[in-house]
This record gives sequence, C-alpha cells and structure tokens, in this order.
Amino acid sequence: MIHDANGNIWFKGNLHTHSTVSDGKLDPDAVFQLYKQNGYDFIALTDHYRFHKESVEVGGLLCLSGAEYDTGRDVWEGIYHITAIGCTEEPALSNAGEKPAPQEIIDEIHRCGGMAVLAHPAWSMNTVEGIRALHDLDALEIYNTVSGVPWNARPHSGDLVDRLALYDSFIPCIAADDAHFYTGDAC
Repeated sequence: MIHDANGNIWFKGNLHTHSTVSDGKLDPDAVFQLYKQNGYDFIALTDHYRFHKESVEVGGLLCLSGAEYDTGRDVWEGIYHITAIGCTEEPALSNAGEKPAPQEIIDEIHRCGGMAVLAHPAWSMNTVEGIRALHDLDALEIYNTVSGVPWNARPHSGDLVDRLALYDSFIPCIAADDAHFYTGDAC
C-alpha cells in the first residue's frame, strides 16, 4: 500500500498468475511468498480450469479467488482466455468435451459474483470484431509479461484498445504478469 502526494492510497496487485495446480512452476504457497516478498498487497491465482475457491489472507497478502478459462480451437474462429476474479462460488465451467463459448464464460463468471477479464488479447490474436461481440467484460489485459520475450512475442494489447475506442468500445484495462515459469516473468 502506497500513499501518494494527494492522499490517495494505491495497492499493488496481480490478477493473473499460475501455480503447480495447473501449469505453473511454483506451488501456491511459494507463489504467495514471492509476491508478498515483492511488496504486493493482493494477487489472484488463476490456474487453468482450476478454481481457487476462496479469498483468503496469507501473511498479510490478500489472495482473491480466481481461475482462467479458455475456449476456441484456432485464431480464425477466435481463441479467448478469460480470467474469473473474486467469484463467491465456483463457475460451472469445464474443459471436458466441448468448451463453453466466450460469452457463456463471461455470463457464468458474473452469475458467480466475479469479474471477467479478457486475458492477453494480442497474444490470443483476438480481433476488434471478436471483442466487440462480447458483452459485459469487466476489463482486458493491456499488457501481459509472459506474452513477451523470451517466452512469446505479443505482450502489448494497446493497439487493440485504441481500435476498440474508435467504435466507442471502452473497456477498463489492467496489466498482469501471467507468471508460469518464475524466471523473470513474475512481479
């Protein structure tokens, strides 16, 4: 927590990170410790289709409930990754069989009292048309560390945000690290 010159309080957090519960390289306790040691006030573990069901405090670090849900087979039909943050119950979403459509994911996250965030839209090669077809997104990631070098090559989604604005589509933005490897992609 930081106080600025105007008396405002700022909190440092990360709403997209992974653990060994899905494809991350650190177990949840090690993830909590890493972020706490780096001055974070809150995080959300967003393992793939693995819901972390409760918001808890771990050594002064608020850990929000979370998960990451994805759908789509190729960039032509659209690949969407959507994180669920702060749900009060587990979304009824499964990656067994046919995955749900992106709007179904958003609607289910909202039904469970959570916030639906479109993760790494540039990395997923989402289009303006595809994003505009989605309703009630709470935010999108304008930047995502693990989507950049040396892990990938498309971390910035600012161009998409600018093009959405041309159509009066204004979606709040967040930056996250989407840490998996913990070799420079976290914090």
